[in-house]
Amino acid sequence: MEKREKTQAVKMNEIFIAALLLVSMLVLVDFEIMGMQLNVFLLFIMALIYICYRAVFMRNTAPFTLRPQQMVDLVVLILLGWNLFSIIGKLFQDLTLGAINYQFEVTCIVFSFLYFLVKDNNELHDWYFDLIIDSGLLVIIAMLLYYLCGVQSTGILSAIMNDSGECASYLLLPCAACVFRYNMCRDQRSSLFYLLTAAMGFFTLLINHNIISLWLMSLVFFAAPVLMKPTAEFVKRDTQIGFLFFFMMSNMGLLTNYTQLIQKEIDISLEQSLYMDLLIAAAGVFFYIYWSMNPEGVDRDRLVMNNLRRGYASALLLIGIIFLSIVAGGDRWRELPDTKGAAMLKSFAIPLVDEIKNCKNAWIYCMGKNSACFLIILVLTTLLAVRIIRNQSHDKPLTGSFLIISLMIFIETFFLVPCSNILPIYLLIIVMSAFYKEDKPQEAAHKRNNQTEMIDK
Repeated sequence: MEKREKTQAVKMNEIFIAALLLVSMLVLVDFEIMGMQLNVFLLFIMALIYICYRAVFMRNTAPFTLRPQQMVDLVVLILLGWNLFSIIGKLFQDLTLGAINYQFEVTCIVFSFLYFLVKDNNELHDWYFDLIIDSGLLVIIAMLLYYLCGVQSTGILSAIMNDSGECASYLLLPCAACVFRYNMCRDQRSSLFYLLTAAMGFFTLLINHNIISLWLMSLVFFAAPVLMKPTAEFVKRDTQIGFLFFFMMSNMGLLTNYTQLIQKEIDISLEQSLYMDLLIAAAGVFFYIYWSMNPEGVDRDRLVMNNLRRGYASALLLIGIIFLSIVAGGDRWRELPDTKGAAMLKSFAIPLVDEIKNCKNAWIYCMGKNSACFLIILVLTTLLAVRIIRNQSHDKPLTGSFLIISLMIFIETFFLVPCSNILPIYLLIIVMSAFYKEDKPQEAAHKRNNQTEMIDK
């Protein structure tokens, strides 16, 4: 009886997480109920229904462990208690001062509940990514109909269409999910679906033209072979989908300057597109030469390319240095002369500098809402980051995928205020990255047939 209740509890957890993903990805209407955004209100109601269901029908199985087993749990409980007291304080606030908004406090309470639910979840499934991709695809199609055909969908997507940064934070999620599902998929039809969906997502992300989001998307391609096991098949697929993204980016200048396909004004210079084409061609030649040195007749899922991992790590470090240099340079990049080399640097640096000057910082936004709550969230984020680093392993593909998305999220918060709709998914990904204990598939393979891997040293 107890075992059956535990199995039913696991199924209820999965149903709730699936509903959370769908509500977060699809409820994008900018509409408030009782001082809360519609998606936050729905998540709050879902959480209450779930807790009541488990309390009435599964008394022997706790919905989640509300006791501090470690420092992270204690900080989450402090966050929960602080926001409960904040709501109580607002109930006694003078209404003549204006309408009371509970959005921030209720969001923190829901997130505290989700933390314990996700932390105690026993399984991390591939279909989490598939739900994000499938629901995101519907939104991407609606955006493309608006950008390409002028079909009015801004009312349905009002929560993200009015702000380039929020739209970018939403689009990055299904795009990154497509990258990892394509990299790990070995079925031909499914791979084609992920590739086509990724192409549509990349195109929408490029039309949105948030420069910071393009840098973050580039980070995903270069970080994947570094933080995950770089088998030959994985690297080949990551390079293919990365080439698709950079090729589309380099040709956006042609689409915007010589066609009327996109019904939105995007300022992209043809000179910048030409420089990107040259960089892509040089990288393609290098990769082809290196790839031709691989031994023939070897299972690509068993050939681990450690040399290439070091190359990607160096490229990732170089990209980080370039990004920080551009940010540190600021408006001084405009003072460079208009020579060919300097013009190339200016074409890449100035758009990023202008974007950063106009961007919003999620931490500053949080501090403005509640300074004490900001300190609690800062401590919580630091503890979760430490847990993620400890949980990292090259032999854990699902956890590794969540790890890279978590890295993208952490960097994103310094330059963008993420769309409130996908914050619950961000929390799910970060907590899974920190606590999920994934079995190493290679160990199971060794137990079955004692196969060994060929290591490219």
